[in-house]
Amino acid sequence: MKGRNGRLGKLLLTAVLLLGMLWPLIPADSAYAANTTYYVDDTNGLDTNSGTSTGAAWKTLGKVNSVTLQPGDKVLFKSGGIWTGTLSPKGSGTAASRITIDKYASGANPVVNGNGAAQAVLIKNMEYVTVQNLEITNDSATIAKRSGVFVLGQNAGTLNGIYLRNLNIHDVKGWSDRTNQDNFYGNAGIFVTVWTGGDNTNLSRFNDLRIENNNIHDISTGGIYFGGASAHLSDTTGNSWYTNVAIRSNIVNKTGADGIVAGVSKSPVIERNTVLDAGINGTNHQWIAGMWSWACMDPVFQYNEVARTHYDIQSTSDSMAFDTDVFSRGTHIFQYNYSHSNKGGFFMSTKELGVNGGNNVVRYNISQNDSHYHWSDNTISSLTGATSFYNNVFFNNTTQGFKIDGVRSSGLSFKNNIFYVNNGPAALPSNHTYSHNLYYGFTPPAGDANGIAADPQFVNPGTGSDGRATADGYRLKAASPAVNSGTVIASPGTADFWGNPLFAGAPDIGAHERP
Repeated sequence: MKGRNGRLGKLLLTAVLLLGMLWPLIPADSAYAANTTYYVDDTNGLDTNSGTSTGAAWKTLGKVNSVTLQPGDKVLFKSGGIWTGTLSPKGSGTAASRITIDKYASGANPVVNGNGAAQAVLIKNMEYVTVQNLEITNDSATIAKRSGVFVLGQNAGTLNGIYLRNLNIHDVKGWSDRTNQDNFYGNAGIFVTVWTGGDNTNLSRFNDLRIENNNIHDISTGGIYFGGASAHLSDTTGNSWYTNVAIRSNIVNKTGADGIVAGVSKSPVIERNTVLDAGINGTNHQWIAGMWSWACMDPVFQYNEVARTHYDIQSTSDSMAFDTDVFSRGTHIFQYNYSHSNKGGFFMSTKELGVNGGNNVVRYNISQNDSHYHWSDNTISSLTGATSFYNNVFFNNTTQGFKIDGVRSSGLSFKNNIFYVNNGPAALPSNHTYSHNLYYGFTPPAGDANGIAADPQFVNPGTGSDGRATADGYRLKAASPAVNSGTVIASPGTADFWGNPLFAGAPDIGAHERP
């Protein structure tokens, strides 16, 4: 018996030693400590390493994806490295101990190349996670439903604290053709949505979602898009919608469809973004816009720039700079924005197609040479009667001219605006309200008893180009007839286009309040 027990002991010892040798090859699970930094090196790393130092870095995305990260963990990719496939981390942090996915060492941002996968980066059912300082691409020989970063909640309740920052996203070969709605609304450079999986009892939503300082360019799909579930649309209170949403300081340049679309959100802030040439890389994208909202309550669009939104066919194109769309509620504010050379015009609202349309407030914006290659053939088309335009500049010195919809739009209010149209037609229909506007280059509408027909004496009109700073030519000279000639607006905001405080007495007309 003793000999048999000795042999058994040796066998057990051999098994233990063999298990120890094989342990690094066993897929990782959640048995990792919190507040750990893991390094990933595409050249010198090994997945059998501990990953906890630069000299013992992991190698592949597969290894990273196999680990359930803990609060306070960091996954750092080596600068200059390239990884192919989908990065799909797991786990959640806490408000005090976020999970961070970032880079280490000097040099170019690490690249995650989806190589034609559905997503290059997938953030699913995670909370309190920051993804930053990565270059993300997802190219292919053929177009399919394909995203750069895909943020997904599925039957997970409220998901808090997801931050996407300083990402360079490009060459995403995604879908832009709107004839297939499922594909069109399923991909983007950054796509945020929830899936129900047929179970609406634990409908997911996002809280504290920040998309900031990203550069999204040269893609064949949309730039930033928020989707949702059908259950969100039946929620007339909006209590299941996303909250504390900020889309801030992003550059979206040369897309296949829309630039930035905020959806399913309560009081989102969309500010200091630049969208250029939306739709230029797409085909049959039809009803796109530079920036717009759907199923949103009380959003604020401010300090943004939108230029050269493209179109396919005028009869089926929107292609304006800004749009408020279906299922929207509350008051939508568009202020301090700069719009130029958009094919479908400056602004559209179709909120009446949804539920409880609410109001639009459009103030202290500058529109330069926006066309009207839009299905309505108008620069402004607001299909709800509760839209107030005040202290804007509408400048057009092209042969296209400037048109406000008078067939589908009625009862719009225009106060303290400057309409400068001196080379093409100007259509300001009489079914709208006009008060204390300044008109140059055409005959003012008869309804503006306090209107001014004169040169506004801009500093240097028509010289705007890319960049909000180039709109400085629309400041007023000291002798401008627009100075102190406007009417007082209740609750007009806090500043003009350039940040100057608003009037103490009579306001100036236009987007500039002279100090």
